[in-house]
Amino acid sequence: MMDIQTAHGFRAHISDNRFNIVRQPVVCARTSEVLHHEWLVRFDSQKGLESIIRPAEISGAISDLDISMLSRAVETLNKNPQHQAIAVNLSGASFSNPNFENTL
Repeated sequence: MMDIQTAHGFRAHISDNRFNIVRQPVVCARTSEVLHHEWLVRFDSQKGLESIIRPAEISGAISDLDISMLSRAVETLNKNPQHQAIAVNLSGASFSNPNFENTL
């Protein structure tokens, strides 16, 4: 198995869908109404998220994760139009990638 902390290993984890999405509700403090869900990534790794994400940002591999998360969000909303809004955090490093906008 490839080390997730290398660019190649990180990309392999993303292309093989070896990560999970957890959905955290964002709730109105006044009404307790769920406004939307924020999607957060979790890897099946003993390493801390920071030690995985930071090298991926430096190498540019983080864009693969951002595109995968956005693709899943769009797919979910297309399959379930009644689904509440979804918030996906994107890495600022992805916006530095000249191919990121074209891929979207």
